[in-house]
Amino acid sequence: MNFTLLPQIPEYSVSGSCPGAVTSAAIPAAGVTAYSSFMHAHQRGRRIWTEVWRNGVLVTTLGNNQNYDFNLQKVVGLTPFVQLRPNDTLTTYCTYDTTQDSQNVTHGETTANEMCFNFVAYYPLIGTKPLLACGPVSSSFPGPAACSILPGDPPAAYNVTGWTTANVLFKTGGTATCSAGFTGTATLGCAGYGAPYTFSGCVRSQAPTRAPTTPQPTLVSPAVRATLPLALLISLAILW
Repeated sequence: MNFTLLPQIPEYSVSGSCPGAVTSAAIPAAGVTAYSSFMHAHQRGRRIWTEVWRNGVLVTTLGNNQNYDFNLQKVVGLTPFVQLRPNDTLTTYCTYDTTQDSQNVTHGETTANEMCFNFVAYYPLIGTKPLLACGPVSSSFPGPAACSILPGDPPAAYNVTGWTTANVLFKTGGTATCSAGFTGTATLGCAGYGAPYTFSGCVRSQAPTRAPTTPQPTLVSPAVRATLPLALLISLAILW
């Protein structure tokens, strides 16, 4: 991977993809199972995630860290495990904050440079090579009116219309309404410069409240009622 980040950008993103032609050649027909993810960038990294696309549909993510911290890197187990198939497209996104830089930042091994990786562990082993790598990189950064579309956006409680695509990661504009089963006044927030969209105002509709029921008196059967005088006499005899 090789890329350059421009300085003074609060949300500068790069992406790298393994296209279907690559996974078709690398992954056997039976597929493989991914079970953990280790995402890696350097000190400017803010968000990293990998999307799995199949037949033009986003299937899932292989890790999704929207609060990346260089000092808190760890291997994360995938729950549930993810099945990868030939012709899947895997795209990894990394977002950086370069507002503290006055010069371009290049890809490299030192912490003065940057990286964008997601190391995914899988089974069974493909061939005799434990490490497979791919991912030509493309770069993008937003303007003052653009915000990020995160995996899962918009949330289930919201419908959004009127989004305008700024580039591969960002959109502008848009109007939100509450989805069926939710009530409230939907608000779609965008602080610009690639900040994630925010959604607020919609809450799940309350189910109708049932009226309290009045407890019914317990009825004593005729058979039991006929024995009551006898039981009372027996009790009195014992007390006497």
